[in-house]
Amino acid sequence: MWKAPFSMLLHGHDLYSYLDGSTPSPSLTIITGIVTSANPAGYISKNSWDALHVAYANKSQTRIFSLRDRLMRLTKESQPVTKYLQAIRSISDELSTAGALVSNSELIVKILSGLGSEFHKTFAAIRACDSTITYEELYEKLLDHELFL
Repeated sequence: MWKAPFSMLLHGHDLYSYLDGSTPSPSLTIITGIVTSANPAGYISKNSWDALHVAYANKSQTRIFSLRDRLMRLTKESQPVTKYLQAIRSISDELSTAGALVSNSELIVKILSGLGSEFHKTFAAIRACDSTITYEELYEKLLDHELFL
């Protein structure tokens, strides 16, 4: 599925000859600085990288929307606090990798909003604080509360 559009993209930017071997590949040296279309060594030009970005950026946006939707819908339900927090942290890390950072405040609000009714007192106490709680502090407090229950 990916080969045809990728091949067309490489043809469109006169790069396919590097893949089929009709043009020798560039030497394997490390270049510092910015790669430009005037690069005499035959490295992929900035325009080519921009074209690749445009071709695949929509897929990245779709992934980000999908991850944010999963994060928004996630609730603790009957699972242990550790599994719930690990799932949230995993999605948050995936979002960061995709370039969509989740702030500590967003993470805390998400965690608290997905807890069950047995955590309402803890939720209220954390909301009443003047300072923002960290993820690690919240993790410990929720584990303690779960043990108490």
